[in-house]
Amino acid sequence: MEAKVTRELSYLDCVKRVCGDKYILCNNLEKDESFMSDLCVALEERKDFEISQMIEGIEVLEDAEKLMQEYCIEDDVVEDCETLDDIKEALSKELQEVLDHEDIYQYYLTACTGFDVEYNEKQLNNALFFVYNEKLDLYVLCVTHCGTPWNSVHGATIKEG
Repeated sequence: MEAKVTRELSYLDCVKRVCGDKYILCNNLEKDESFMSDLCVALEERKDFEISQMIEGIEVLEDAEKLMQEYCIEDDVVEDCETLDDIKEALSKELQEVLDHEDIYQYYLTACTGFDVEYNEKQLNNALFFVYNEKLDLYVLCVTHCGTPWNSVHGATIKEG
């Protein structure tokens, strides 16, 4: 049996794997109210998913304490909790309040298909953030970082082999 090797991919590597070279900058999308509404929904869903991943990672009390420390959550948030499930529920609600959704700095029109977006989700653990634009009938790559070349930004850790 062949061993799997862990490999780090930059954001640029992820874009090339998913979009190839079929993307073009289009920051005018901010003027499209319908798209911005869809983007807000997608950002909330992304935040909810991130929080659920954090909560699912809590297996013992120490995991919860570590999460609380990382996000500067006060002990009083969980002081009335009796079980680990109660703690998870309280932390989930608190994280909804504490965490902001990501900022988007650039928008790229892409020729990505649903298959490409699914590859990003399953193989790259959502390293890239896409929102579908119904009016244009295409996926938009929403970039959540700025000022750093894409080849210097961490994209995903994958297992190959």
